[in-house]
Amino acid sequence: MNFFTFFNTLINPSLSSSLQKELKAARQLGMLVGVFTVSWLPYFILFLVVAWCNNCVSDTVYTASIWLGYLNSTFNPLIYPLCNVHFRRAFQKICYCKHAKIKLPNLNGLRELQALHSMSRRR
Repeated sequence: MNFFTFFNTLINPSLSSSLQKELKAARQLGMLVGVFTVSWLPYFILFLVVAWCNNCVSDTVYTASIWLGYLNSTFNPLIYPLCNVHFRRAFQKICYCKHAKIKLPNLNGLRELQALHSMSRRR
């Protein structure tokens, strides 16, 4: 693959389904890492500040930063449906109880087919 083909594939991801899958996976991973960083970074910064100056940060702010990090665990199940269409549809079916109506087969038609099949076997 030369440089121009690669560049065209990046501009138009529909040209390559494998590249499109990789971009979706990278986007999902990027969101997970981004949310993790935003959730835990305040705690780690405050941890370093408290190590140098114990009275510089109030206990309330420090506890809030810890709880923000804990909230990361609740964000993860919300990120997956945002990034994955199949997961989102299944999740909606479970949460909203939108089950597809299954049509039962016509039993008379099945009996006729069975009778025709058994007649053709006898011949």
